[in-house]
Amino acid sequence: MQQLKGLIEYQDVYVEKMFPQGHGFGVNTEGESVFFDPIFAKKHSLEEGSFQTFVVVPNAHEQRDRTPWRAVGAGTNGTAPAPIQEPARRVMDSDEVDRLVLDILSETHDDVNEDAWLCGEIAYELQEDHEVDGQMVSNSLHRLFNQGRVVKSITHQRPGLSARGSFVRWALTSAPFFPPTSKEVIDMEKSIEEG
Repeated sequence: MQQLKGLIEYQDVYVEKMFPQGHGFGVNTEGESVFFDPIFAKKHSLEEGSFQTFVVVPNAHEQRDRTPWRAVGAGTNGTAPAPIQEPARRVMDSDEVDRLVLDILSETHDDVNEDAWLCGEIAYELQEDHEVDGQMVSNSLHRLFNQGRVVKSITHQRPGLSARGSFVRWALTSAPFFPPTSKEVIDMEKSIEEG
């Protein structure tokens, strides 16, 4: 115990990051890093964004250059103001995403071949204004396809590459995938509209 005399300190520490594995890091009022091992973090129910006083000791010599301190005990709540929290992001429901995807698919271009879209192209169009990611768009396209509201074309670059296809393009009708004068396509469109 005599060896620890003068090494134990009480420090106000902001809990900056907790990892899924259970360990975490904080920063003291001097701007130095403080390590929380998983057992300590669980025992004291540490949460990101909290500010508390901890009992700290110098970290292991190998880590001391990057993280000088290691928490070994909890004191009282610190005196710093609570961190400003970002407002919660509103999550769009599936109907809203479907509507946005259909809006993109209904946009027309000078070149009829551009009326068929890749999932990534649709996500790119939507991500900035609507915070819609590629997975949300993919889910929407498959949902709309299963409802019969969109069509898809799977392209294979060459045999044996993948059963899933090299490219999957999506459109409101099959017209972008075939020459517009093909009698076969016109008949197929009529049967879809009647069905």
